[in-house]
Amino acid sequence: MAKKNIQDQRRNQIIEGLHRCLKDKPYSMTSIKDIAREAGVNHGVLHYYFKNKEDILVHYIDAIILNYHSRFLEWAADQGNEILSSDNFRIKSMEIMHIFLEMNTERNLFEVWSLAAYYPGIKKKLQDAYHIWIKAAEEFFKRNGLPPKETQRIAKALIAFYEGVSLMERIMPRKEYNPEDLMSWFISRIQSMRDTAPHSDGI
Repeated sequence: MAKKNIQDQRRNQIIEGLHRCLKDKPYSMTSIKDIAREAGVNHGVLHYYFKNKEDILVHYIDAIILNYHSRFLEWAADQGNEILSSDNFRIKSMEIMHIFLEMNTERNLFEVWSLAAYYPGIKKKLQDAYHIWIKAAEEFFKRNGLPPKETQRIAKALIAFYEGVSLMERIMPRKEYNPEDLMSWFISRIQSMRDTAPHSDGI
């Protein structure tokens, strides 16, 4: 058990080394030696724990997804089965925004997400994460009075909209672009659908 803990610690140390590297330079310009130096290990040691640089990247993305995935599922579980009032529905919907906004405004993630276009393994991991996030949002909307036939489409649109807005945040200056205003407007459109949908529970 102690040996496994040491191995896990060393793996995490190397992954953290990549994280620090990506704060200063693109992944394409980061070498195994760079990662080893930031991790405080001999570069030959890296090959004992990982196959190559891409393998380190894949495990790094695993750590990123696990972090935000856990937060997203905590948000979903916190909703319970109770139908929310209009005000609380808006508040809870906006909370998703802040998870995605925080995730995508990190410089490292901005580059890592773009790498999915070139690395099938990374693309698959992100696809799996999106499927889970969309399902959680869909269940939330379904419990809170959105038309059942539309909940999956609304959930997909919400996640896609949040992703696009938060990525745009990385490029546009704040004085020209306010993501909170856009997202608040988008949530108000969903809320309007909810409030006008036929229901029998007197929301």
